[in-house]
Amino acid sequence: MSPCLSRGARESSPERRGARRRDSAPQRRPGSRRWAESLTWASALSVGLCALGCAGGEAVEVTLSVDPAISSESDLASSLSELTFILDSAEGLYPAGSERVSGDLRVENADSDPELEIVTNVAVQDSHLPVVRIERGGLSVTSVDLRVLGKSKETGEAVADGGALGLSFSSDARPESVPFNFRDSLRPPRVSRLFPESGREIQGCDLQVLTLVFSRPMDPASLTPESVLVGPQGTATTKVAMASSGLVADVTFTPPISGDGSRVVFDLQVTSAARAEDGTRLDQAGSEPGDQPFESLVRLDCGPPPSFPCDMSTCPWSCGVEKECLHLPQIECVEGVCTPTKCVVECGGGSVCDPVRDACLPDCRTGDALSACASGACDPATGLCGD
Repeated sequence: MSPCLSRGARESSPERRGARRRDSAPQRRPGSRRWAESLTWASALSVGLCALGCAGGEAVEVTLSVDPAISSESDLASSLSELTFILDSAEGLYPAGSERVSGDLRVENADSDPELEIVTNVAVQDSHLPVVRIERGGLSVTSVDLRVLGKSKETGEAVADGGALGLSFSSDARPESVPFNFRDSLRPPRVSRLFPESGREIQGCDLQVLTLVFSRPMDPASLTPESVLVGPQGTATTKVAMASSGLVADVTFTPPISGDGSRVVFDLQVTSAARAEDGTRLDQAGSEPGDQPFESLVRLDCGPPPSFPCDMSTCPWSCGVEKECLHLPQIECVEGVCTPTKCVVECGGGSVCDPVRDACLPDCRTGDALSACASGACDPATGLCGD
């Protein structure tokens, strides 16, 4: 395994975890500094850090991809002192008792299972994130799982996180884009999901309630008809109800928003007057200056109306005497608020559903390096990391 570091120009567009970029390797800026340290162990694990011209052999090249809705690459990189790369595998990379250290590279136990992982630190020295080439060397596995932690210049704590499962080695050093960004709890709040999403079909042609999901717990007092605007120039009268988590809010319309028989179309805006619990204003586009509102033109197709009246006694999804939750399998009534409780896809082995984010995340109870919590504790009931 040989990581190669390049501080060059890179793509800024976000891609899904583990998505492969097949166009070309990231460009590198001329004049980058060079590292030429190398080491060979009895296991035939070779280690080197370099800017250009890494040796041949099976490898994978990792580019850290920053979502501009959360932050810019320069803001993220300039706040970090170093990155910690953790390589793991379901089969285990090294057996217990094989601990070794050389410079910034270590073979150690980075999680709770007995097998050992490969851990190395890479300094962040400018406003760009490094491109890292990982060579297979003498590793017996054909693919690795990667976890990347970004440590704050000010506190030394992990403030950014990213990772990917099953990065495969290849003779052409296949490029891989790995999502990496600040943790949500350290950035301004934003709207992360909307139910129903634009393009969905609803029952009938009247919409009485929609559900907003936020990236951070919000202050309920800041979500008012003045900060949540619906319809042309915010003409719809709204009432907002928050779940106890502060992450989910129901917006109820009085009267319901009506369509034209085939489609319901309306504007939705959540302004920067909406605030997190600590008073931080909503900022939907973290890479742009100032506090940006959430704005969306929502288009919903009108489906067949409900075939029978719905009330609390006959419909388990009904959320109150004045409204009912959307007829979606992911939404249920929890504490009087229509709340995401399921993911769109079923999560496979070793992962658990985070319904609020509609994402399958590594189960932190499994003990592999990718699932280890960067901060907070592992919830033994859900398998999700808490802040």
